[in-house]
Amino acid sequence: MTSFLDQFVREQYAMVLSFCTALLGRREEAEDLAQEVFLVAWRKREEFDARLPPGPWLRGIARNLARNAARRACPVAFVGDATLEWLEEVHHRIEARPGDQWVDKLEALDACLAELDEADRRSLSLRYHERCSYEEIGARLKTSLANVKKRLYRARRRLADCVMGKLEVADGRSVPTA
Repeated sequence: MTSFLDQFVREQYAMVLSFCTALLGRREEAEDLAQEVFLVAWRKREEFDARLPPGPWLRGIARNLARNAARRACPVAFVGDATLEWLEEVHHRIEARPGDQWVDKLEALDACLAELDEADRRSLSLRYHERCSYEEIGARLKTSLANVKKRLYRARRRLADCVMGKLEVADGRSVPTA
C-alpha cells in the first residue's frame, strides 16, 4: 500500500523538478534542490492548507531555498525576480489544467522552442543555458542592454503562449484569442 507521502511526492515531483531546473539551469543541482524542497515541506507540513493546491507552496519553498543558497554564496546560479514571477505565472497556468501529463508539456515546450526565430532561441540559450548576464548577451549579440531585456521578455512571453496554445489544441479546446 502506498503511503500518502509517497503518492504526494510522485504527483508533485515532476513539477518541483521542472521549477528547480528553471531556477538553477543545471539538472543535477535541480534534483538536489527538489529533494530538499520535499524535506522542508515534510517538516513544515502543519503549515500547509490542504484545501489549497500544493504547487504554489512547494514552489515558494524552492524559491526560498535557492535564495538562501545564493545568500550563502553557494555556487548556485539564480534568476532574478522578474523571471521568478514569469516562471510562477507559467507554472500556475499549466497547473490549472487538470489531467495534463508533464511529458506533453515538455514536448510542447520543445516544439515551441523550435518555432522561435534564431535570435530568440540564441538569446534564451545565452541567458538560461550559458548563464550570461544581460550585459554579456548584449556584447555577444552586439545590441543594447534595453534591446536584450526586451527580446528576452518577448521571447519568454511567446514561448509561454505557444506552450499553452499547444496544450489547449492537444486537449481539443479552443485557443483564446484575446
